[in-house]
Amino acid sequence: MEKPFPPGEFHVLSGIFCPPECREQFLGEACLEHVTLDILEQVPAEGFRIEELNSLVAGTKYSALETWGKMLSLDTGNLLLDTTQEDLYSGGFELPEWCRDEVEGFTNEWKEADKMDEEVDNLFTWLEQDTPAYFKEILEFLLGRREKLSGANADKRAGRLPVGSSGEPGHTGG
Repeated sequence: MEKPFPPGEFHVLSGIFCPPECREQFLGEACLEHVTLDILEQVPAEGFRIEELNSLVAGTKYSALETWGKMLSLDTGNLLLDTTQEDLYSGGFELPEWCRDEVEGFTNEWKEADKMDEEVDNLFTWLEQDTPAYFKEILEFLLGRREKLSGANADKRAGRLPVGSSGEPGHTGG
């Protein structure tokens, strides 16, 4: 039986997003075929919540990680990506009346879904070029960014400003 996803990438990336109770299933043999154990051991036990990824990857070359996480959790805000076959067959989804507005709406949803698919596909294409190295790069980026942002948040909660900052955006002088 053919797998519905590229070997490795689904497992490797899902290891970042999946909750602890299912994590070992993803970080087991499937991941070890693509990423070494020393790299996998660096993935935090709690993983990365999808909500957290927005602040970690927003505006970076890794922004597709947030999109992928939302796709995994059926939380893209796009009807075509967030609706499952189970939704269709269980009665949880009602087919629309096929009028011009509905067709235009689905056309827009399709364009958005296609853009998201392409964004994630580009991430996979890049990742496939050297999965161990690029997975490590992504992981190190996420861990570093998490540490940096948590330090900045701790400073903010304590009422401290970064050295040389007046508190005004973009102002670093005295």
